[in-house]
Amino acid sequence: MAIQTSHLAEILRTDSGIDPEYRHAPKHVTPGDTLEIPGAVLKWYGLYPIERPIPDETTLLGRSTLKTTPLEAHGLGFVVLHRCGMTSIF
Repeated sequence: MAIQTSHLAEILRTDSGIDPEYRHAPKHVTPGDTLEIPGAVLKWYGLYPIERPIPDETTLLGRSTLKTTPLEAHGLGFVVLHRCGMTSIF
């Protein structure tokens, strides 16, 4: 699907969803166990600030959700569980 460049530029300028005070910081990537779901095999990665690892409970919830939710994924793929923001679901 093609998006008009001017429309995309307007969205980025006025409503990117990113706080203007946000500053990118280095992140740490950790490979996790491969996730096998019906019809697909997914490589798993955790992405997070080194001082704020992803809680095990969050990883378990993400993996459980993907195992119990019908997906249209087929073949090989990957999952990036990205911890961002200052809050946690646990």
